[in-house]
Amino acid sequence: MQMLDIINVASVTITLPDIMREVGYGVDQLQWVTSAYALAYGAFLLIGGRLGDLFGHRRIYILGVTWFSIWALVNGFAKNPIIMSVGRALQGMGAGFTVPSALAILTTTYPVGPERTHALAVFGGTGAIGSIIGVLLGGVLGSTI
Repeated sequence: MQMLDIINVASVTITLPDIMREVGYGVDQLQWVTSAYALAYGAFLLIGGRLGDLFGHRRIYILGVTWFSIWALVNGFAKNPIIMSVGRALQGMGAGFTVPSALAILTTTYPVGPERTHALAVFGGTGAIGSIIGVLLGGVLGSTI
């Protein structure tokens, strides 16, 4: 999920001019495409982690991925700045649920030592790879629309 989250952020950032033109954002409103997502994502990291503690990390992870995916689909078809901004915030909420749950699943699945270190390194590395893929994907999508 780490990779998917970062691909989403990077690709949307690259396609902001296209989003502004297609969805009808004004120049002064465009920052809400990224800000709504980032604010909700940050706000729900702690809440997502706590809900995972209470109801199970796997359940919250699946809920977060499902929520994220539904709102990604809504945002893909949005033709109104308000719908897209609210959709981006709700998508960020889903991402805020998945990341702490994914980390909790990793740290409880792998014992302390080299296996856990490797698993966490792969998790972190996918974020770096996601930023590269996101920029490339955003460029390709933006140039073909």
